[in-house]
Amino acid sequence: MGMDRRMFKRTDIAVKGELVWQRRGYTGLKRTHRIEITTVDLSIDGARVTTTKKTRLPNGASVRLCFDDEETAARIRGRIPQEDGKSCLLLIQFDQPGPEFLRTIDRWIDAGNGGSTFKSAYWQNHDADLEDAA
Repeated sequence: MGMDRRMFKRTDIAVKGELVWQRRGYTGLKRTHRIEITTVDLSIDGARVTTTKKTRLPNGASVRLCFDDEETAARIRGRIPQEDGKSCLLLIQFDQPGPEFLRTIDRWIDAGNGGSTFKSAYWQNHDADLEDAA
């Protein structure tokens, strides 16, 4: 217990989005809830987001995480109240995100890492090596 089981490195980046979920009311009808969120960090498999303290979602709750035109199903993995007493941190895991959503996340991760990716650095160095050899 207490071990960090991260498969992917998280990148600190703030992106505004929306968390959407449904709950059955007393009448049995489903009611849709929406809250604004801001990411604290992202990885290709999840995010940590801040929201208001009054947001009460249990661990394992199914939600939709929306950024601009992209969205994915996700699950709440934890809730941590913050010291300011007004906000909380939600730990979110993506549930089988689609390729368009993953491309969007990948772009933000690249931007959070200064825009330098392994692929571009590799090809730039590889091309320079070829020019030196010629």
